[in-house]
Amino acid sequence: MAWSPDSNLLASASDDNIIRLWDRDGQCIKQLKGHKSLVYFLEWAPDGSVLASVEPGSEAGGKESAVIGFWYRNGKLITWQRVSRIRALAWSIDGKFLASGSSDKMIRLWDKKGKLVRVLKGHSGSVHSLAFSPTTGLLASSSANGEIFFWDKEFNYTKAHHGGTQRDILKLRWSPDGKLLTSFGDRKIFFWSEDGERIRDLIDVVALSVAHTEDIIDLLWTSDGKLLASVSWDRTIRLWDRNGRCFRLLKIFDSRSESQLLLVPRSISWHSEGTILASTFNDGILRFWDKEGEYIGTGRLNLLRKTSLPVISKHSFITHDMVDYEDKVLWSPDGKILAIWERNCSSIVLLEWIISSSEKIITKTREDAQLEEILIPENESFCPICRQNISSNDSIIICHFCGSFFHIKCILKWVLKEKHIICPHCNNLFIRK
Repeated sequence: MAWSPDSNLLASASDDNIIRLWDRDGQCIKQLKGHKSLVYFLEWAPDGSVLASVEPGSEAGGKESAVIGFWYRNGKLITWQRVSRIRALAWSIDGKFLASGSSDKMIRLWDKKGKLVRVLKGHSGSVHSLAFSPTTGLLASSSANGEIFFWDKEFNYTKAHHGGTQRDILKLRWSPDGKLLTSFGDRKIFFWSEDGERIRDLIDVVALSVAHTEDIIDLLWTSDGKLLASVSWDRTIRLWDRNGRCFRLLKIFDSRSESQLLLVPRSISWHSEGTILASTFNDGILRFWDKEGEYIGTGRLNLLRKTSLPVISKHSFITHDMVDYEDKVLWSPDGKILAIWERNCSSIVLLEWIISSSEKIITKTREDAQLEEILIPENESFCPICRQNISSNDSIIICHFCGSFFHIKCILKWVLKEKHIICPHCNNLFIRK
């Protein structure tokens, strides 16, 4: 998924090879067709006028080349381009160039009309990540063998480093002030200066030599650049300050298991103000944390729309980072809408973020999100509340967080103060009477 910079459009791609544009109310306003295989990348130009989409193609030696689509905001196709397999994509800060990194060790610069402007050479392995500084606009790139290149304004590389590991540098991210470049790969996180000097290694106090004990999924800066969140397959989310100190370890025990296993975090996203971190885990529950790492709630949001996509396969949505997450969460740039991809349900959920004067999360569900009659799924035969069978004549409702089905007459008994209703299965507030 990718929000337009003005937060008015959400672009999504699914395994029917169609790109869809959604408005803020969850209405699909345009379908962009033409791709012949899975679209892995969606990137809006900084001014929101052009959307770039990529089906990455095969690895070196494969027969399928990557395809880049350039689209106007209204969904009109500008052009197609074919290159070697693409592993990275990023727009320059001024929007003049789209940079793509490929398995042929090259970086290509394209203008907004899709014309190839320049080819950058120097990497000795597949280019895995590209990042333009938000202040200077300078480009940093990383490759499969641990290289990090820093490029000047004329796109001549000024410094080349091994990023502290001989393995892939999977992602580069600049801090919002452009003073720090963060890299991760091989369970390690490093800070680099804007001049390309390695400043420090981020190290877990227990593991001592690495930031996480398993591979890192992603890392994100807050908008003020004071905090960094990292999420890993070691079943933890870590919060770091600018000095590289891990001051909070976030983890959730799986209540479904008697063996005290930790849940696996799937995705993280900072609110635009940098005060709230949203996260998804493999139990399907959306959770929120404040900037101090305090747990503040589970999915207490205003449901705007849940839209089912016409795809049901295992790989029905691919994220920007080319990893098939179970769920994906993404704040709009203005911080008012939260988009959630639910892979198991093949659906996108749009939620309105509402904060009261006391800064506590509240729920206020719109009229069009009230109780609706829906089809009974084949695998649901009884209501979890009354334990009675569900027949085709019954009125039932689904909790959009955990997917449980209930008789409407039963769920109305679970009314809290202010007429809010809580799901008895996952404890999320999900409808309003």
